[in-house]
Amino acid sequence: MDLLLFGIVLGFTISFPPGPVAFEVIKRGLGRGFWPAFPVGLGASLADLVYASAVFFGAISIITDHPRVQSGIFLLGALLLVLIGVMGLIQQKKGIKHVVITEEDVTREMQKVVIVDHTIPEKIFHFVKRIFLGFTMGFLNPTVVLLFITILPPIFAKILDTRTGGEAYLFVVGFSLGVILLFTLEASFASIFKNLMSDKVFKIIAIVLNSLILVSAAYFLYRFFDSVSVFF
Repeated sequence: MDLLLFGIVLGFTISFPPGPVAFEVIKRGLGRGFWPAFPVGLGASLADLVYASAVFFGAISIITDHPRVQSGIFLLGALLLVLIGVMGLIQQKKGIKHVVITEEDVTREMQKVVIVDHTIPEKIFHFVKRIFLGFTMGFLNPTVVLLFITILPPIFAKILDTRTGGEAYLFVVGFSLGVILLFTLEASFASIFKNLMSDKVFKIIAIVLNSLILVSAAYFLYRFFDSVSVFF
């Protein structure tokens, strides 16, 4: 149980510095509310779980022993963020407004629970699509890759020296839960503040967040060119 709690604290702490996923979660939370934002964070947490499991089972060598794989991840991550940032700025230029939830909206949604809601398959599709977006953003994030190939392996090695495999994997689960907790809080706070903002304020914040995503893309490109320079 101590490993689970240690993993939660470490996952929450390491993920606390804002990155492109956090910017996207906050942007969606401010614009549309909790549920459009939360799946993105959940997807990124699943990406962390995949990387943490790869470190635990020794499969992270696929990346560490093949620099070209790292370079490919950096490039794809940069292109994905450029697409997200540019599309976000285009939406703001078109005048996309944030949605304010009223009591009538809440009542309508509660009625859909009693009455057959024919939009459920569509909602599930959008939920899964947002999870995939978050997973892709997290999986192709150079910062996340470097974290799991530099900082975490020594921690895993020390844990495995004193605990069995099953017990040690609780740390992996806890780490992912810590990341999920952080993104859940970000989505929650963003959705709370969204009803307090005017469309003009939201537009300014959305432009700033999209710009920060593009700055992250520039950093990803820098990491890509830095990694491929060793091949020449």
